Amino acid sequence: MRKGSVLIMAVLAAALLSCCGGSDLFKNMSLKDSAFLLYYAEDNSSFTVSYLYQGDDLKKKFLSDLSTVKAAPVENWSFSDITFPVYGFSLFDSDRFEKYYAWSNDILYTPDGRKYKFKFDFDKIRTTYPFAEENTFTGFQYFPQAKQMMLDDTGWNQALLVPGQEPAKEHDVALEVVGLEDQKLTARFTNQMNDLFVFGEYYSIQVLLDDGAWYNVPPESAWAVHDLAYELSPGQSYDMTYSLEPYGKLPAGRYRILGGGLGDGSFTCAAEFDLT
Repeated sequence: MRKGSVLIMAVLAAALLSCCGGSDLFKNMSLKDSAFLLYYAEDNSSFTVSYLYQGDDLKKKFLSDLSTVKAAPVENWSFSDITFPVYGFSLFDSDRFEKYYAWSNDILYTPDGRKYKFKFDFDKIRTTYPFAEENTFTGFQYFPQAKQMMLDDTGWNQALLVPGQEPAKEHDVALEVVGLEDQKLTARFTNQMNDLFVFGEYYSIQVLLDDGAWYNVPPESAWAVHDLAYELSPGQSYDMTYSLEPYGKLPAGRYRILGGGLGDGSFTCAAEFDLT
């Protein structure tokens, strides 16, 4: 075989790998010394997380099986390509950062925002692996890569969005947005009660759609807050700054922040704001 033919074949092989992805999608990824988490959702109301703590051989097999699947970039993707059930999982890169993936209808949603045709039997993993425990969580907005499946250039995927909760009504506390710059939102709490108001740093973002309803905005990354309780005397105000960075880039529209949460899933008050 002539050198020219060898060069052409090498170029074709490289192009094929680039197109089909295969093991390159999971290069340098690992589950070593980590639990294997498998996410599962039958609809957008809730999802489960199953945990496999032991079984290093099974973890290696899972990663090996993923790496053998040929993957091709999805063209002309639309919301209609998403069907339930939806699966999710996480892997760790060489720097030990956890990366999240989702899968639905033979399409893999990757941490870098890409979508690939990817045939894999996740149902077999769910039903045959000896997971140690399973927890249920409310709201599809916290599922891995939920934002990829809920938002595209055309707008929000209302079929997957989760209706937003209303703030608790037992407190006469006002909340207003007094600053919004560089993904930092400042909201002012004012205690209009005659009693001490106790609140925390937990918060959530919702978006108002054309049907007049509020929906939970899916974050694209995890974040942490200080698990603290603040006290606000009657008639006093307090400004708290929140980061919008976990939600990434959001389209123009009317939003509201629910704040004052103490970590129990409820929020004391809400304030609306616009993104342009």
